[in-house]
Amino acid sequence: MTYRRNYEREVSFWNQRFKLKRDKNRRIVAMSHRNWPGIDGDYGIPLFREYYAEQVYQQQAKDRGIQKGYSLWRNYANRFTFINLHKEEDLTTNFVCTAVLGANHTCAHMRMENKNKNDVKEGRNFSLNLDFDMLAVHAYEIGIVPKSYRRDKVAKIIQKYTDSNGLSLPKTCLSGEKLDYLYRTSLEQERWILPVLELGPFLSARQVDEATRRLSPAQQSEFDAHWNAWIEEGKHCNVDVNETLKRKEWVTFFDKKLKKKYEKHT
Repeated sequence: MTYRRNYEREVSFWNQRFKLKRDKNRRIVAMSHRNWPGIDGDYGIPLFREYYAEQVYQQQAKDRGIQKGYSLWRNYANRFTFINLHKEEDLTTNFVCTAVLGANHTCAHMRMENKNKNDVKEGRNFSLNLDFDMLAVHAYEIGIVPKSYRRDKVAKIIQKYTDSNGLSLPKTCLSGEKLDYLYRTSLEQERWILPVLELGPFLSARQVDEATRRLSPAQQSEFDAHWNAWIEEGKHCNVDVNETLKRKEWVTFFDKKLKKKYEKHT
């Protein structure tokens, strides 16, 4: 089983769920949102703060993440191996070095190879920045993007324009009690799993259940530092579409530049 800090996992889960077009059963039906909401079963992407408030906070869903996974498997497995995704190495190396018996030589070789790579996090299912799609959809819904334009193309044009001009988009973020709740539930999971990770890679259900659920001062400090850095990066935020479209450069973009850029893009 893998462990990722809850606040990172919640945003990643939201991103993975909405970056692709899915049906009502959450099955992937397309690799991108090509159509505007209401056309051919497509839909708008909710802000993370809206999604979290409705799907997690209002339900007080504490049994998410590593604890939920463990509870589902507890009565069906003889032993458990937990892999900490916060180690500074790629997932394959992490798995071989943590969960494969007798793989010491292979583990050492893989770690030596990784020292020569710039990106040791390769192989991850990376999230997409969904802000550009959100801005495209909002512009369409207020009537400044033609219905004939493809949604994913408009989003890409917005992204390219933003990046090439060094623009920053206004943000709206998870905040207040809901942000506090995300911190508390994340800390609860950290307290649950770190003592288990210290026991070793192959554990019985009894060992997992009886582990002491507390963090050392150093562990608490490291958790808070990681949380604060995550907040500083704005991972819990999305574009504020209303504030964005009040800015002169975006009024000009949609009024005078989008048509030319779209025709060039197609």
